[in-house]
Amino acid sequence: MAVGDKESLLSLVYDQAIAARIPAPPAAESTTSAVDYLSRYFAPFLDLFTENEELARAYFRALTRGRSEKAALGSLRTLAESNLSAAMVNAGTPDAHARLGAQVMFASYLGELMLLAAGSTDPRQTATRIRHTAEFVTAQERQ
Repeated sequence: MAVGDKESLLSLVYDQAIAARIPAPPAAESTTSAVDYLSRYFAPFLDLFTENEELARAYFRALTRGRSEKAALGSLRTLAESNLSAAMVNAGTPDAHARLGAQVMFASYLGELMLLAAGSTDPRQTATRIRHTAEFVTAQERQ
């Protein structure tokens, strides 16, 4: 097997399933607010993780074992941060703030997914906290 062990295969399949659900950032002339886009960006991924909780937990066990940055999660992170940053820039956020905001959003998303996979929260609470993070991140641009 070219991908390695079963854990690597599971990670690759999950990473590809996530990548297939990534929404494109709204155009500069879009009426979608940055908060709406940032908070809804992760909804398809949350749906994926709630479809099979046992597989989600296995995926996070693989993540915590420290896969290399060359793995698909690295490219997913890069793509997600690029899309999130572009959405904020299109909404008028300065580039440097948008890049930092995108990093915060992605880190928040991973943390929330870990809590979800551990069963210590539910999808509705997760979505609400991601929205609060989006509101916080976009509020920082105005300061």
